[in-house]
Amino acid sequence: MHLHALNPSTQLTGLKSQVSTSTGGSQPLQLAACPEHAGDLYLLLGSLSGTAPALPLGALDLPLVPDAYTQFTLASPNSPFLPASIGQLDPWGRADTSFRLPPGSAPSFVGQTAHHAFLVFDLANLALESVSNPTPVLLAP
Repeated sequence: MHLHALNPSTQLTGLKSQVSTSTGGSQPLQLAACPEHAGDLYLLLGSLSGTAPALPLGALDLPLVPDAYTQFTLASPNSPFLPASIGQLDPWGRADTSFRLPPGSAPSFVGQTAHHAFLVFDLANLALESVSNPTPVLLAP
């Protein structure tokens, strides 16, 4: 049985609901796990294809539909689009980053929603410990 891994102690919060493709901008993201995850490794991933069906990862489900953007966020950590997409959680089990869209982004992105979620791994053995909720951002004109 898969846990849909929306652990209430592992939360991703997007502080802005949309970003402009024409003028660019960013969505600040707050990653929050509990203090027991202090120093653990996090990995932020994204999807332009939605949140369901979730991607099973052992006993947990990542609430993102894998697509080309997911592959990009996995293959290109800490890219200009997602700086600090991989790192260590602070002593309170938290981290801050953002989703950034440059000005003049492709008009074909208008109307799409990017979803992001993060995974928490034990730094000692890289075992997957927790998965956050997804958070959306609308790609507006």
